[in-house]
Amino acid sequence: MDEQGGVPRVDDFSYTAQGNTWRDLEWLYQRWVMDLWSLGGATAVIVAHALVNVLTFGFLLWALGGRRRMTLVGVGLLVLALLVCEVRFSVRPHAVGRFFFAVTLWLILYPRARGRPVPLWPLGVIMVVWCNVHGSYTAGILLSLFLLLDAVMERTGWQRAILLLGLLLAASCMNPYGWQQNFGLFMHHGAVRQASANPEWQPLAITPDTLADPGLWAFVILAVLTSWLVWGKRGRSMGWFERAVWLMCLFAPFVHVRTLPLSAIALTLLSAVVLLGEREKPAGIPGVAIALVGVLLLSTNLYWTWAPRSSRLGTGVSEQSVGWGAGKFLAEREGVERVFNTYAAGGWLMWWLYPRGGRVYIDGRDIGNVYTAKNFAEYLELLTQPALFTRAQDKYNWDAVVLEPGNPLCQPLVQHLS
Repeated sequence: MDEQGGVPRVDDFSYTAQGNTWRDLEWLYQRWVMDLWSLGGATAVIVAHALVNVLTFGFLLWALGGRRRMTLVGVGLLVLALLVCEVRFSVRPHAVGRFFFAVTLWLILYPRARGRPVPLWPLGVIMVVWCNVHGSYTAGILLSLFLLLDAVMERTGWQRAILLLGLLLAASCMNPYGWQQNFGLFMHHGAVRQASANPEWQPLAITPDTLADPGLWAFVILAVLTSWLVWGKRGRSMGWFERAVWLMCLFAPFVHVRTLPLSAIALTLLSAVVLLGEREKPAGIPGVAIALVGVLLLSTNLYWTWAPRSSRLGTGVSEQSVGWGAGKFLAEREGVERVFNTYAAGGWLMWWLYPRGGRVYIDGRDIGNVYTAKNFAEYLELLTQPALFTRAQDKYNWDAVVLEPGNPLCQPLVQHLS
């Protein structure tokens, strides 16, 4: 962005999608991360993401009543939401998206529970920032559609619901790409569904691995508790909007598994509205309570060393991080211009090699935004069919190959090249 004097519009980081249209939905987040890196390196970036997650769950704690009015059910809900989200905490824009989603949903739920109109301008301001940070802003537009459904079914308040929907749609166009970003995001979801081997975009599947995930069981318990509250005696005041959100939370993970954290946050806030009952507002949060949430989050050890489930404490980027060690190694060598690499390794390889003229085969940017479903299909074929990889070597003339030995998808090619 600094070199071009603006946000990127075409890809220049890969050789397979070079020149393709690239709508960088996360440009503002990337600007923040770069500024943080300039100030304090990986330490500043990691700590900032940890604090955003602490802020998000501190907000949930406040919504549930704070320490002084927190019931045992409220404590259980907060712990369950933490368990669902904990394994998905990472240094990614999703952390900021979760915070904006929580605040947006609460700004709708709380006034409705008190019989007041939903505030328009705070939601519009949030959307202007959110749509330049992460694609999860579409969840905010979906909430406004649910509100319109509620107004139509109740035959009241539909004018304000239409106004809110129009405001959020207009605000979501306040990005460098205008309305084309929303259209492109819709097309992106269609392309991702074609690239069915990308685990991040898969529906929640019931397998031995997922059944061993404590976060999944925490979500199931959270869903049961919330259903009991929303449909029980204390939840009789719940309207069409609340029940639409409840239904969305139950079914969204079966469309995309990465929606689990947003669903857990929404279920927690739905429960918070019921638990608050007739109180005018949630209690304040003592410093001890927010500190407790912070300790719970930071003690997961997912932040301090930038690597999945590292056993070492300490800030910085671990050599175990996919692509970091390989990128550093290749950057010290001359003539590395084209690399065949795994999807997960692409980001760090770009970090190291792009300034030196190197380009990657693929990276974690969106399928359907930068890369096509055809690009991703070829990537999978090259990983799993060594004979095709050998023929593709003549086409691409790779200078290096970066694989993940522990990734089952890479095993055929690892064995072929060993």
